Amino acid sequence: MKKHNTKDNIFEAWDELIFLLECLESIVEDKEIIRGIIATQLLKKEKWELFYERKFWNIIESQQLISNNCKVTKTLILKWEELIIESYFYLQQARKSGGTLGNKIGPIWSFHKREKEKYENIILKLDIK
Repeated sequence: MKKHNTKDNIFEAWDELIFLLECLESIVEDKEIIRGIIATQLLKKEKWELFYERKFWNIIESQQLISNNCKVTKTLILKWEELIIESYFYLQQARKSGGTLGNKIGPIWSFHKREKEKYENIILKLDIK
């Protein structure tokens, strides 16, 4: 069984989110919106990987993430929601333990929550080739 509420789960979900964004970019007409999202995500992820001293990277199981192009947008939104939930659980775990870890995790949770709310409807309305 997969262990929950760790930074590794957050970064694994984040890697999968970026992979799904790149897949979506390859099949939509309006690529500029997706490129902007990818650039923002990569910038933030790189910053927080250094900050958290990420040591593990997992191979993305692309076949498990997407079965066909029609479901990429739905899978992307669900993966984003998973990332928000994982970071929220980790934030709550950090708050229980005390200290300043919650101050480090809170920005990850709020960033993803804000970005998903901003782009969710736009992504769902994109024309797929």
